[in-house]
Amino acid sequence: MSSVGGAASGNAINPSASDEDFRDAYYEAIGVAPFTLAVCSGCGSIENLIWRRDAVTSWLLFVSCVSCDKCWAICRDCSKIKNRFTDRKGILKHSNLFHQSEHQATINSDLSFDVSVQTETSEFTMDVNFYQEMGEDEDSFSFKEDINFDSLDCLNDRSKRYFECDVYGHGMNSLVAKSQSRCDFSDVNHYHDYEISYHMDVARLISYLPIPLVELLSSIISQTVHIGKQRSIANQTWSAETVGSPTKKNRKGISASSPSHSSVKIFSTLPCNVSIMRRLYLDNKFGIIRNLPRPNVTLVEGHGYVSLKECLADLLAHGVELDAITSSSISSSVVRNMSESNKARSIYENARNLHGAMIALVLVLYFIEWSDDFEPMNSSKSNRGSTWAKNHNDVPNS
Repeated sequence: MSSVGGAASGNAINPSASDEDFRDAYYEAIGVAPFTLAVCSGCGSIENLIWRRDAVTSWLLFVSCVSCDKCWAICRDCSKIKNRFTDRKGILKHSNLFHQSEHQATINSDLSFDVSVQTETSEFTMDVNFYQEMGEDEDSFSFKEDINFDSLDCLNDRSKRYFECDVYGHGMNSLVAKSQSRCDFSDVNHYHDYEISYHMDVARLISYLPIPLVELLSSIISQTVHIGKQRSIANQTWSAETVGSPTKKNRKGISASSPSHSSVKIFSTLPCNVSIMRRLYLDNKFGIIRNLPRPNVTLVEGHGYVSLKECLADLLAHGVELDAITSSSISSSVVRNMSESNKARSIYENARNLHGAMIALVLVLYFIEWSDDFEPMNSSKSNRGSTWAKNHNDVPNS
């Protein structure tokens, strides 16, 4: 029931509806915890209980019996726990053992056992239209709080709509639902939690990226979906005799010396976590980045350089067309490129004098040379580290 979801904000919840609604709400509040821990140890009943979810720690529920004046806490996420918590020490011990991801937050929480403590957002009520927009009946909300968000002038309309949903734990759900349906009001419970988390992570990432990288990310996601579909088809039609089993044994049998002749197609490892990303692309000596073709950088006494021959060979190997000087280019009466200039004619004559009749087999190129000094981004006024760089630019064919 969505009313219990509102307890996550740290609000005390009191029975105000029918006994059946009250029990349903309490059963949902205790989660998977054993029911023996949820009843009062004094009167053995749940009829006089009030409770609240901890505002910081999602698994913790504080319970109090009005008639017996007993207070305790239970873990609503652990089904095999046998003891209830009666002090802060017990809560922290359980948190350290079973809820490491929230342990630091638990330490920083006040962990007050006083269930009667109310916050500003206590006892709120909303009109029937809001419950319908949330996909719920008004009667299903057993516990309401008196907050009229429209009356809060300190919030803009966008924030009001978000927090109207967030008090029930549906803030992020409402954002995703709105973006998917492209309307102001839609069923915020229509999407799974893992899809909500996915879309919020994507939104967070692309807010940091320039447009070219957003386009690249879009392509990656599209390819991932396509690979998933293809694998599903392959698993349905797979035949060990014709395709080959996608196992480590077959993977080792593929010859690296003649990869194009292999008829065996296997499934690659997709980068689902940081460790796999580093292994496939970055740190590993077999990673893609380390094995990309590129000229070597040679270091000599703190200085570095790259061979011009290696740079030129790399460009030509990549198929980059350069503005070469030819007999036809130097005979042009109109200078449109540097290869048609007087300087280019002089370079070509020097090459012809050097190679003679073999000039037809020689690719005559020119470089644009420039140099400059600069201060690296990590230098400071008190510790300047000026750098000097000299470059030779190969000119592409325009």
